[in-house]
Amino acid sequence: MACKCDVGLSNTGTACTPLQAVARQYVLTPKFKADGTLNKLDLTVTLDAAFWASQVNAVAEERWYPLPRVQNVADEKAENIVQSFNDGSTAFIAEGARTVAGFLPGQAPHLVGQINDARCSEIAMYVIDKDGNLIGKQIEAGYLHPICLEDDTISATYVKNDASATVSGVNIAFTWSLDEKDENMTMITADEMTDGVAGIKGLLDITSAYANISLTSFDVTLTVTGYGTPLAPQLVKGLVAGDFALFNIDDSLAVTIISATEDTAGGTYAITYAAQDTTEVLRLTPSKNGYNFSAVVTNTITLP
Repeated sequence: MACKCDVGLSNTGTACTPLQAVARQYVLTPKFKADGTLNKLDLTVTLDAAFWASQVNAVAEERWYPLPRVQNVADEKAENIVQSFNDGSTAFIAEGARTVAGFLPGQAPHLVGQINDARCSEIAMYVIDKDGNLIGKQIEAGYLHPICLEDDTISATYVKNDASATVSGVNIAFTWSLDEKDENMTMITADEMTDGVAGIKGLLDITSAYANISLTSFDVTLTVTGYGTPLAPQLVKGLVAGDFALFNIDDSLAVTIISATEDTAGGTYAITYAAQDTTEVLRLTPSKNGYNFSAVVTNTITLP
């Protein structure tokens, strides 16, 4: 940081302030909303379970993407960059980079790709510490901003279980933005929340496959992407008729769903609806917190 003219010493009195504990969860979020404004948390909202759910289920550009519990966190600040002179004196150039490394135990290889996809975006993070406090930065009155990452620095690698009894999981590493300042970090403490934020989970991506398509019904299987096995994938179970909406793209009209009956194994639903015309195209939209149904919505149904 360059020195400013006509600026003297800052006051150095101290008062009681809660201090951050070791990180237990990182929450990714886009740096910018779709309209170009910064994502941030409005401190006037009620910080309850409904609010945390709304953040995780928000539109993609404003969504929170929480990672699972992290262990073995190393958050280290490099030494400042200085210029040395022949007489042994030095001049400050810039603060050193702050890097983070951690381990997500018990996580599957699929998560590696999900994390590494973030390298293609301008991202920021909130930190949830082991005491349940939510850490961000305060650069604007009334808001808690996420802390920005240096572009293209986030990375994840899969760690296999081996003979030394190492637990399988995912290593994660990133560098905080060089523009971030330690003095801007602050937190919302766990006791200031109506409901705690610790342990929030990210969305699961869902795909759809259709069978037995007729003018009045079809079967749909909703599969969780990347989890389970090819022979026994994880499926979305427990939905009811009210969790589905159906739309006729050709007529630009909603279609009345008569019933949605789940099979005994779970995850496959027989959807019946008011009769439609041959060759028309339908769009199914399931809705349920915890899931991203975007791929289902784009996988339209052509009637025979």
